[in-house]
This record gives sequence, C-alpha cells and structure tokens, in this order.
Amino acid sequence: MNVIINNLNFLKRKSARVLMSGAWAAICLSIFSAIIVGQNRQLQSIDEKRYKPQLIVQTGHSDTVFSVVFSPDGKVLASGSVDKTIKLWNVETGQELRTLSGHGARVNTVVFSPDGKVLASGSSDHLIKLWNVETGEELKNIEGHSDWVFSVKFSPDGKVLASGSRDKTVKLWNIETGREIKTLTGHTEGVMSIVFAPDGRTLASGGADKNIKSWNVASGQEIKSFAEPNGYIVSVAFSPNGKTVASGVWSHDHTIRLRDIETGLEILTLRGRSSQILSVAFSPDGRRLASGVGFFGDVQLWNIETGQAPKILKGSLGRRANLCRWSSLQSESM
Repeated sequence: MNVIINNLNFLKRKSARVLMSGAWAAICLSIFSAIIVGQNRQLQSIDEKRYKPQLIVQTGHSDTVFSVVFSPDGKVLASGSVDKTIKLWNVETGQELRTLSGHGARVNTVVFSPDGKVLASGSSDHLIKLWNVETGEELKNIEGHSDWVFSVKFSPDGKVLASGSRDKTVKLWNIETGREIKTLTGHTEGVMSIVFAPDGRTLASGGADKNIKSWNVASGQEIKSFAEPNGYIVSVAFSPNGKTVASGVWSHDHTIRLRDIETGLEILTLRGRSSQILSVAFSPDGRRLASGVGFFGDVQLWNIETGQAPKILKGSLGRRANLCRWSSLQSESM
C-alpha cells in the first residue's frame, strides 16, 4: 500500500478533519476531533508518479472523534464523536454528506450493515440507534443496556446486531424488529470490543476483565475464554478466514496476541511501541495487521507471516491513535 495514514501531529485545530481522494486503505484517529488519512512522506516506498493524493481540510466535528467506519463499497465514511453526532462523508471528495443527531451522549461506535443501507451507532447514553444511510432518518431506537455501549457489529448476513457494553454484557438484536434476541453473560467487567467471525456463527468479545471470549451465536453459549494476564482487552479482530483472533491490550508488555479461535493457543506475539494498543485490524487479504498505539500516536503495519512491522506511521507524542480501519481499496504493493 503506497498511500497510507499521514502523521498524526500535523493537525493543530480541534475542529479540523482531513480526507483524501484517490487510492488509500487505512485510517486512524487522534485525540483531536479529526479524521486523518493521507500520504506519509517519511516512507520511501511511496510511488509519487502513481499516486498524487489531494488533501482536503474542512471543519467537521466539534469534539473528539471516537469511531470511524467505511461503507462496504468504500465510498462513504461514517464518524462518531463526543459531540453526540454522527457524520457521513464522501470519501472521494471529503465533503460532508449529512449529520445524524439524536444521541444524548458521546457516540462510541458506528458500523454499516453489510449492504451499506443501514448504520448502527452505540453511545454513552446506553442506547443503540439504527439510521437510514441515504436519508439520515432514525429507523430504530434500541434500549436494553444499562450502561455505556462500547461496540456494535452486524452479523455477516445483516440480520443480527451485536452490542458490547460497560454493563458487562453482550446483547444480540433482531434488526427487523429491534427486539433483543438474547443476552450473553460471562464477562465480569465492561465489554470493550466485539466482532463476528466471517461465517457469522461465532462472536468474539474482549473485556476489561482481561478475557477474550468466543460465543456460539445461535445458542448464546460461551465456547471458550482466553485470559490475558497483563492487561484489559481494548480491541478484538477476526482474520478474514475466521481462524485467528487478534487482541489489542492495554498492558505493560506492549503486546498484540494472535490466537487460534478454536484452541485458544497463541500463534504469534507482536511487540509494539507502547503499553496502549488501542486498536487492531486485519487487512482484507489477512496478510497485514494494523495497530493503533496510544501514547506515541503511531500506527504499526505488521506482516503476519514474518511478525515484523516494516512500516511505522509516525505519530506525535501524547496523541493517541484510537482506531484503525481498512477500506476495501487495498494496494498490492503494501
């Protein structure tokens, strides 16, 4: 991938955002209210003749951005913020398409349905909302959690929504009716991150109780629990083949662990630059893993086969890289 995330230290205005038109494949957030995508000129691998990205800086959110997600076709980006709003952006032009308002507290998580027609959001107001992407209309207001909603994910078939909350539960919801299907209990602290396996049969969750749990979606039964002794789980991600789960951990040993989802055995340990691994995300082909580093603000791009991080996207000291996302546009040269 020749065009990637720009340095996280060049934004000084709290309300700035940066979007780029052209071929690009990853995104991360700083502690500013900024969406940062661009060209890292510190990397010698950039092909200036092939990629000449245009950077667009405009006013956006009025407070910190906590979550971003690409639409399935890569044409729209959604962002959720402490300012209680969700914004939809045209990826190619950087223009704001619309603002979705309705939450009473910060928006912690946003996710598109597989067909890209519906957006789900979870908030510190304990609510989950479903939105019509085309019109911006609020479709459903889902109540059930008793504390902050940290993570929401659609099942691959788009029929079920899963949510993880500070109330220590994972809930499964029927998208058509907005009704709760079942509650998955077992975590003893807040559930920070959830993710469906590609086949939709298994769900993984990571919590502040230092455990990763795998669940049978149909039955709601816990399959396995993997302990992380050195810190709480901030982010979990499935590999595209569904066999491996990666975990980002806030711990003193700077590690990202990749485990076999069936056995729980550790396959690979990656050592980052900081104790705060705030986000992990597999590339669409499963050969790379992006990790967002808390204290340094860096993004590390790992080669899964070698366990090395040949590309480090330098950030700024104290500027957290809260979240990493890959778009569907991935260069073979990465």
